[in-house]
Amino acid sequence: MPTRMERATERIALAVLRRVSAAAEPSLPLEKLEKNFYAGWPTEGSRLPMTDAMRAILKAAAADRERLPGCRDEGQANETTPMANAWECAVSEAVEEYFATAHRSFAEGNPMEGTEALTDAVRAALGYIAARREWPHGTQTDLYDVTTALATGTLPEDDDKASELLDSAPEEGIDLCSAFAASMGQPASVKFGMFYDSRDGCDADATMFARRSIELARRLGREKAVAS
Repeated sequence: MPTRMERATERIALAVLRRVSAAAEPSLPLEKLEKNFYAGWPTEGSRLPMTDAMRAILKAAAADRERLPGCRDEGQANETTPMANAWECAVSEAVEEYFATAHRSFAEGNPMEGTEALTDAVRAALGYIAARREWPHGTQTDLYDVTTALATGTLPEDDDKASELLDSAPEEGIDLCSAFAASMGQPASVKFGMFYDSRDGCDADATMFARRSIELARRLGREKAVAS
C-alpha cells in the first residue's frame, strides 16, 4: 500500500508528465511516458520517493531527449530548465488543490479529511524541497529532520542531534518546526479531541499551521545553503 508521501509524489509526477508531453515538439504520447515512468517508480523501500520520481521521469523521456529542451541525464529539478519549471508548477498546483480539498471537506463537516488533506499539502511542498537536495523525505520522521535542517542549516544525524541543533536555531527556524509539528498533529487532535471540546475551529488553525509551514520552508529553502 503506498504511503501518503508516495501518493502525493505520484500526483505531482503525473502532472509533470502531462506538461512534458505537451511541451515536446511534436508532442509525446502521454501513455508512453506514463508507462516508462511506472517501469522505474516507485523504488521499493526508498526514503527518497520524489527524488526517485524525478529520475524516473528523466529516464522515461530519455528516448525523446532531443524533443525536450532542458531534459538532462544528470540533472533533477535543480536548475532553471523546462523540466525544473514543470516540477515547480506541478508542486504548487498540487499544494493549492490539497488546500481546496481541505476547504471543501471542512465545509461538508469532515474535519478529519480536511486536516489530512492539509498534511498532504505540507508533504508535497517539503518533499519537493528535500528531493532537490536528495534528503530522505519518505516518512513523517524524515520530514521533521527536513524542517530541522531548514531551520538550523544542518541535516540532523539522529533525534538527539536534532534537539541540540534546535537549541540554537533562529526564531524563524523555530517557527517553522513549531508550525510543521502543529500541522501534522492536527488530524490526531481532531480525532481524539486533544485540543478542541468540539470540532469547530480546527479548520482555521489547521489551515494556518499548514500555510505557515509551507511559507517558511520555501523561504528558508531559498535563503539557506544547508549542509547534508
